[in-house]
Amino acid sequence: MNQVVLDKFVKPSLPVIDYKTEITGVTAEDLEKATLSVADIQKKLRRFLSKGTILVGHGLHNDLQVLKSVLDEELRMEGAAHNCVHDAAAAMKLVLAVVEKGVETSIPQTEKMLEVEKTIQEAKKASLYLHKIPRNVPSQELKGVITGDFKVEVKPPKKLGGYYSAEVVFSSQDEANQAFDNVDGDIVKDKMGLSQKMVEFQPSSGSVSRLYVRKNVQDAEVSAKKRSNTEEIKVSSKRQKRENDAEETREENVNHCSSRESKCENHIKEIEELKENHIKETEELKENHLKEIEELKEKLKAKELKLKAKEREVEAQDKMITNLKKKLNQR
Repeated sequence: MNQVVLDKFVKPSLPVIDYKTEITGVTAEDLEKATLSVADIQKKLRRFLSKGTILVGHGLHNDLQVLKSVLDEELRMEGAAHNCVHDAAAAMKLVLAVVEKGVETSIPQTEKMLEVEKTIQEAKKASLYLHKIPRNVPSQELKGVITGDFKVEVKPPKKLGGYYSAEVVFSSQDEANQAFDNVDGDIVKDKMGLSQKMVEFQPSSGSVSRLYVRKNVQDAEVSAKKRSNTEEIKVSSKRQKRENDAEETREENVNHCSSRESKCENHIKEIEELKENHIKETEELKENHLKEIEELKEKLKAKELKLKAKEREVEAQDKMITNLKKKLNQR
């Protein structure tokens, strides 16, 4: 129980903009040494998983507060780096405490939790979300889509060959709102009711690309001018949605083909890696056999030397016996 079976760094599939070392404990040096991909980790995990396996994990922003209150353990000292092994062990301890002891886990929100929630909401207000970004568009070129002074945090695609997204963080909500207003396009609402705009731009690749710029919070109020234009926006939104759906279908077909090609490339790469590993293992096995043979030769040589020494000892004893017999006969 609580044994660490896998603790490895995964090599990122896209460039890392901000390591957030003070939170994650991960540094650039850690990931430079990483050699395993997500697929490699999946293969290693496969032998631990089977039908009926129960997975226990963590992920909510207030997990550490909850775990500390229930288990009465200090999971992360102030100023210390994040440790994923400690988090995983704490999650398992919490499940065992609930199952075995029936401990109470419904903890009321503390003032600190409310402050954390407020901080998160304020951070959302000062940021914009860019999504459905084509994978052939470098994250550096997103600077040309949004105006203002901001920092880009890239989020990898959820599926191979799919779109990726990015969080654009400003210093204040006013700067984020101004940047959104500067984006040329009609305002539409997503499934969560958040305002967004579709943007067309031309990256260095030459072909025109599209992405969406979305607010991370709902608008607090709607001006009289916007209310008067509501019907016009709805019509435009429907037309744009139809156009977007058609364009997404075309792009998904292209991405599907690219995904198949990428899968083939990955299979070829995997075969080459297996060949290299096989050659490497064969060479190592050969070297080990040669080393064992040399060791056996040395042992055999040592035994031969001992045997010769024993023979000389026996010869010396035989000479002594012969001499003693001669002396006895002379007497």
